[in-house]
Amino acid sequence: MENCVYWIWLTEKYGITSAKISALLDKFGTIDAIYKANNYSHIERITENDIKSLADKNLDGANDIYKKMSELDGYILTYDMEEYPDKLRNITPIPYILYVRGKHINLDEALTIGVIGSRHATDYGRLVTSRLAGELSFQGVILISGMARGLDAVASGQALKYNMPTVAVIGSGLDVVYPKENERLMYDIIKTGMVISEYPPGSEPRREHFPERNRIIAGLSNGVLVTQAKKGSGSLITARCAMEYGRDVFSVPGNILDPMYEGTNRLIQQGAKLVMSAGDIIEEYPYAKFTAIELKVTEPQKEAEPLIEDKAKPKGLSDIEEKIFDLLTQRDMSVDEMTGRLDISAQDMNIKMTMLEVRGVVEKMPGNIYKIKTS
Repeated sequence: MENCVYWIWLTEKYGITSAKISALLDKFGTIDAIYKANNYSHIERITENDIKSLADKNLDGANDIYKKMSELDGYILTYDMEEYPDKLRNITPIPYILYVRGKHINLDEALTIGVIGSRHATDYGRLVTSRLAGELSFQGVILISGMARGLDAVASGQALKYNMPTVAVIGSGLDVVYPKENERLMYDIIKTGMVISEYPPGSEPRREHFPERNRIIAGLSNGVLVTQAKKGSGSLITARCAMEYGRDVFSVPGNILDPMYEGTNRLIQQGAKLVMSAGDIIEEYPYAKFTAIELKVTEPQKEAEPLIEDKAKPKGLSDIEEKIFDLLTQRDMSVDEMTGRLDISAQDMNIKMTMLEVRGVVEKMPGNIYKIKTS
């Protein structure tokens, strides 16, 4: 506890940046020694104002924050702890303290992919994010996101659907839900995964917090997948951080005439790997340990659904679409099987299935299996 309180004391000092903390550690070696020191003169980056601030040894504020974390049933990871993610030790600026709610997952041993995208998502953006996030989760990949409205929330929701823990890095205190609409999502993540912040409880979401939290998303990830982003999108900040940290960057192509996809298309131009399936990502990590965190990946539990026969056939279907619909009322079926049973090419079948999925008629499941969508 004592070391945690000292770290809170230091990181909450006004003007004490990550670079200054690094200089203090170089000088004193430990957080205990930094707190107990009486002379901070002649240390690189440390100003006269910093020296005055560090001379104040009052721990009341730090103890209050520690108590609030206990009340939230949370915990703290600091840079000098063995449990602190090694993936974050070499990013800049280093987040020397992390506030966490939820379980503890060894993110260094797991294959982690950051999934990010537009807050103002299109139907296509939601569709591809849902599909890729679901496929990755089904394969045992830990997804990292920012729990923002839009595609971040879609990705986290898919991880939960497949009973996989997921990690959300937020730009506020752990007792402040932002956006408010994601309150249920946040508590669902906490049950099996982790919600992480470098800001203490009570911190309101501020504009500058979000670019700062993006570097943590990139740092915790083996690779970052951007599913939809326009020019100047905050998602591109995360992608740039990933590139700087030597992480892989993956991008989903979009309509070249639509500005909502300019960011993702430009990433591909700049060297990001074009992604059309989760396999395009997973093949980059042939030695990944999918079982390192000893979590069982299972199919999502299905709620009781009405019989397919009771679902009225949608209006406006073409002849071939009606035949597809009739096949799927019999049972869930793969694209290959439907192609073999209908007079249609594999290419045309894939186009038809994508259009039916966009229209909400069918739903794709792992293994390229489709079913009639019932909700």
